[in-house]
Amino acid sequence: VKQNDIAVKLKKLSEVKSTAVNIHWPNTIVIKVKEHKRMAYLKQEQYYFPVMDNGKVLKNKKTEIIPTTSPILFEFKEGA
Repeated sequence: VKQNDIAVKLKKLSEVKSTAVNIHWPNTIVIKVKEHKRMAYLKQEQYYFPVMDNGKVLKNKKTEIIPTTSPILFEFKEGA
């Protein structure tokens, strides 16, 4: 197991803010992950897409259920 390879692969995920991978010999691997928070939802057609605190829209996490715990955005463009 290569610590840096795992950390880099996890960091590529849109929801991941930071990672820490530690190997404790002989048989323990500890992976700590901090995620970006969902700040709002973007409405496009009949779907709602989560918008993270870094401005990324998660296109693969769409839902048709109206989110009641976050603001709903219209015509939002990805970015900071």
